[in-house]
Amino acid sequence: MMKILSPYSKVKTEVENLEQTSHKEYDKDGKLKKNDYVEFTVIGKNRKWKNFMSLKEFRKLNPKIKLD
Repeated sequence: MMKILSPYSKVKTEVENLEQTSHKEYDKDGKLKKNDYVEFTVIGKNRKWKNFMSLKEFRKLNPKIKLD
């Protein structure tokens, strides 16, 4: 388990299972484009849940954390 800075709450959040993924999505012009994300499991007080953020934003907020 580790803590990352979350763009949603602006505080350190305890997470596990950090994984870099990519998904193909349509942009505003209707062209298919690959977008990179980091998916992770957030560890709350009573439960766990999946969440994600863009890879660019993750690297900006958490520059010392290396992804495999």
